[in-house]
Amino acid sequence: MYIIDLLIMDSILLLIMLLGICLLLRNNLVCQYRLEMLDKIMDASKRGMQACINDVEKLRAIDTSWRFQKLDETSYGEMLWKFWRRFDSFYPDKSFLE
Repeated sequence: MYIIDLLIMDSILLLIMLLGICLLLRNNLVCQYRLEMLDKIMDASKRGMQACINDVEKLRAIDTSWRFQKLDETSYGEMLWKFWRRFDSFYPDKSFLE
């Protein structure tokens, strides 16, 4: 009886440790994906600003905050915990990166 209880407890602890390791790996992947998205957003914003560099009024009118708001529509935690979904499925419309 005592040995069976130990085996059950050991298997539960092993499952918890495996879940923790999987979450660490998923966290790393989510972080890398979102950093790549941020880099693409920054590049698109810079391209838009460079196109209007000679026209100060157009430059002031450029609002790039909508790109970041679009990225934040899906939270970091949602991407972390919905591990069955691919990262691209969180952002099916990638027009905010252009």
